[in-house]
Amino acid sequence: MRLQRAWLQAPGVQKRLFADEIALLRCWGDLVGREPGPDGILQSLLANTWLGWRRQALKAPLGASPWVQVQGDPALWRRPPGAPGIIFLIQHTPLQQLFTEGCRETGLKVMVIAGITGETESRAQDHAVQVYRARHALLRGEGVAIAGDGLQGGKSVTIPFYGGLRRIRQGGAYLALQTGAPLAPVFCRMASSGRVHIEVGAPLAPGEGSQQEQMETLTHAYANLLVERWPEVYTSLRWDLLKRWMASLERQRAAR
Repeated sequence: MRLQRAWLQAPGVQKRLFADEIALLRCWGDLVGREPGPDGILQSLLANTWLGWRRQALKAPLGASPWVQVQGDPALWRRPPGAPGIIFLIQHTPLQQLFTEGCRETGLKVMVIAGITGETESRAQDHAVQVYRARHALLRGEGVAIAGDGLQGGKSVTIPFYGGLRRIRQGGAYLALQTGAPLAPVFCRMASSGRVHIEVGAPLAPGEGSQQEQMETLTHAYANLLVERWPEVYTSLRWDLLKRWMASLERQRAAR
């Protein structure tokens, strides 16, 4: 980590190799009112480079590595025998693998729902197969990780998002209500020191009402957290998704 940090701090490296990504970060900083600054830029560069190396170097049970600090109730990832499964709402950050693999190293089997697996002929079929498997994994008491900020899926809620609108998918809420599994938000941040901070939040409450109303309550609860936490986590997210979300906001502004 120290070697990676020293390399990425070099002004010549940043200017020659990462000028576009740094410009993107500054655009997001203008939107959220929180400039990335040198620390935020370094956080993003650290999060998005040397991924395979970091994954192997920091592979360990959650809380065992001095480079990965975990905050939250350990009962959420150290499930006792007979406990119900649990759904983790993760973000599109390269750091999420440290969380899911850390859960596995701790003893909790975790299935990650991905966008495209290539097992079937279409994205929709891929998604349906994964949801089916996730449902059975949860009924077995295992964990499922699904991107709460993802672009894929069916039903969604629309929220104001930094000068535009953003759709938040209801897939995690649907699985939670179908299986009775708790739905816990997870936020991962890279520090400029090279350490990774993982926060596993308390499970979201579905409230009362019909299943559709509870799905919307759960999704809005996560959406509110996402908006609140965005200024401190955007520098740890994947660059390709930051570009897509920025492009969506720019199209909305152009259409006004």
